[in-house]
Parts: sequence; structure tokens; C-alpha cells
Amino acid sequence: MKLGKRLVGSMLVLVAVASHATAYAGPPQYTINMTTLGDFTSAVPFRKDAANPLSVANGTGTYTGHAFAGPGWVSSFGRQDVQWNSGFSGGSSGQTRSRAQADDFVISGPPGSVSATLHFRVRANLGNGGGFVGNGAHQSRLDLFVSANNNLSTGSLIVGNGGISASGSLAGWSTPTLDKVIDISANFPVGVPFVVYMTLDAMGFTYGNVFVNPGSVECDAGGNSSQYAGAGLALVEVGGQMMTLPPGYTLNSTSFGVVDNHFTVTSAVNDTPRSQALSLSVFPNPFNPRTTVRYTVPSRGMVDIAVYDAGGAHVATLFHGERNAGAYSIDWDGHAKNDAVASGVYFARITHNGETQTKKMVLLK
Repeated sequence: MKLGKRLVGSMLVLVAVASHATAYAGPPQYTINMTTLGDFTSAVPFRKDAANPLSVANGTGTYTGHAFAGPGWVSSFGRQDVQWNSGFSGGSSGQTRSRAQADDFVISGPPGSVSATLHFRVRANLGNGGGFVGNGAHQSRLDLFVSANNNLSTGSLIVGNGGISASGSLAGWSTPTLDKVIDISANFPVGVPFVVYMTLDAMGFTYGNVFVNPGSVECDAGGNSSQYAGAGLALVEVGGQMMTLPPGYTLNSTSFGVVDNHFTVTSAVNDTPRSQALSLSVFPNPFNPRTTVRYTVPSRGMVDIAVYDAGGAHVATLFHGERNAGAYSIDWDGHAKNDAVASGVYFARITHNGETQTKKMVLLK
């Protein structure tokens, strides 16, 4: 068993350190890396999903992963399910990594530099089952990396059979359900573009034997919205500001949707609406193969959400029923009944208590 504990420790340290030493500087870039799939990079927001056999010593396993990378928001989900054949068994590991970066963050105001704080928020849920009771080798893990103008903040949360541990910006966290604001405070240049990037890793390691069988580890940081909605890592406002700045200064980033120090991209992490009026948004947009329709209803009543094509023909009903006041979301996978629709322009429409809003969305294949 001591061998198993040493193995998982070295594996996780190597994964966490890799590819975070240097921030990317250039046009907006989105990257997803996933066990069984490898690395994917895009200039536009995108999502990846995986469910494949997992290499397991003395057993069989499955790795399931989901990830999204978009403007100011990344999400990651990784799960391993393992069945050991007999006797003491070796370890199996996997990870899902999502990353987003842009180099067009600019502070406007009196020239020089200014002391400021940029705000992020991370939400996740970690869990495990099986494996050796009381041993830390059977664990799920979340790692986050955020940077602004080369000022880096990192943190980890580990949930294992031996307990819960947290480090860095997450130090002191003691529950498997994570919800925390991460701040980067530093002196920033005024009028000079700088880089902001965020990376989120959902990882796990299983180690067990036939007497504690099967085993599973799971880290859900927003990539599997059906199980833990409203999670991930995102830019957020604190006290009405994306970046806490003195009077006379403001922050903008076209790539990440920051306008006059407000985050205009609606993400699942930003689950407190800035307005109690009826609202509707679609993100990512353009999309392929799916997008999320987010909406806020100001009062209890009937809600209808449907998709129409450019000619006004009904394509799909996403929701029809009664809702209490609050914020909600629902996915559309680009299907009408059981058939995939063609690339093109579509419209999401919400109707609530006689009021209607419509949002244009583009499916690109």
C-alpha cells in the first residue's frame, strides 16, 4: 500500500506542474486536454466529451470526461470507474483540463500603474467510492491556475479515502463541495494590454483490491451540468466590479466580454442575475454541437422556451411548464426530435406571462 501512496503523489505533482509555467500571449485561445482524446486547441469557444476504456492494471475501467472552454469561463469533469480482477491491484489515473486565455485586457484611467484586484470564482464537487479505506491513494482532485499580467494564483482540492486536503488559494477548504472567490491583487499597467488566463484540471487516481470493489473517483467542475449545474471557473464581479479599481479607472476585454468593468458573458458560474427582469442568453454562440440557453424569470408563472429556424418555423421545444422566480438553464444539442438540424441561423424564444424575448444563435458544423 505504501507503494500506491507514493505513486499517486508523484503522478499528481507531475500533472499539476506541466504546461503552466508560461502564459500564452496572442489572440484568444481555448484548449481542452482529456485522457483518451489528447489535446485540442481552437480560436473559438468549444466543448469536448469522452467516454472510453481506461488502461487499468489488473482490471478494467472506463474514463468519462466533459469540458468547455470559452470567454472568461472554463469547466472540467473527469470520472474513472474501475473493476479489479483479483488480489492487490495497481493504479489508474486520468484528467480533464480546460484552458482559456486572452491578451487584450486593458485598464483605462490616469497613466502609469494602479493597484487593483481581479476576481475569479470556482465551484466544483468531488467524490469517490471503493478503494482502500483510510488510504489517500484513492482520490479525486481539482487544480486551478489563474493569472493576470504574470501574477499567478494556484490552488488544489483533494478528496481521498484518507480525508480532504487543500492547498494554495484553496488552503483550509474542508468539504468536497467547493465554492470560492479567487483574487489576484497586484499593480497593473494602465493603457497597456496584458494577458489573463485560467486553467482548470479535474483529475483522479484509483487504487484498490478485489475486496473493496469496484472503485470510482469523480471531480465535477461544471463539465457535467446534469449532475452539478452552475460550476466551473469564471471571471466574476465582486461589489459590482470585475476588477476592484479606484475611482476613475475601468477595465475592458473584447475577447472575454468585459465591458466597463462588467462581465457581459453569462456563464453558469455567474448564477446571480444583475437584473430581475425577464432575460434570455445563449452561450456559446456560435456553437457546435450544443449550446446552453440561460434565462431568468422575475415571478412564478408558465414558461415556454422554443427554437425556431430563420423562416420562423418551429424546430424544437426546450421547456414548457411552470417556474418559480429565479435563474435557470437548459441545453440544446442541435436536434429537432431525433434528427440533427443543418448548420445555419436559429432563434431561441422565451415566453413568460405574456412577455417574449428572442435571441439569435448560429450552429456551425
